[in-house]
Amino acid sequence: MAITKITKDMAIIAVLADLPNATDDLTPAQLKAKFDEGGSALKTYINDTLIPALESIVDGSSGADRIGATAMSTSPSTVQGILEWLKTQIDNTVLGDIPDGSLTDVKLSDGVAGIKTRFSVHQVGNAQSFKDQEILLWMGV
Repeated sequence: MAITKITKDMAIIAVLADLPNATDDLTPAQLKAKFDEGGSALKTYINDTLIPALESIVDGSSGADRIGATAMSTSPSTVQGILEWLKTQIDNTVLGDIPDGSLTDVKLSDGVAGIKTRFSVHQVGNAQSFKDQEILLWMGV
């Protein structure tokens, strides 16, 4: 939901005649009011429309729902949408738990001290231990 735009024609002074008092029969007070009309309309829009829209906390039409923002990754493109998306991302990342699909082969190191190398050595070591245990059991030891 977008923020309501001001629709008041603000060309109030420009449309007056060159001699508004004489041509348009404006009194000095009426002419002063014309000069104040644009500022008053803007003040009314800001106080009665814009600020309430930005301060709203109603779900779906809050200020954050009305303000656009550049999407991040797969996030929505409003401030509220991004906040909710980030909250979901945080909730899905539980301390001590790695979400499924978050660690890919590309993210794991292939180096000698890397996790893939250490794990493969660990698996081979365990396989040898199990084989030794089977032999010992077969021998009755």
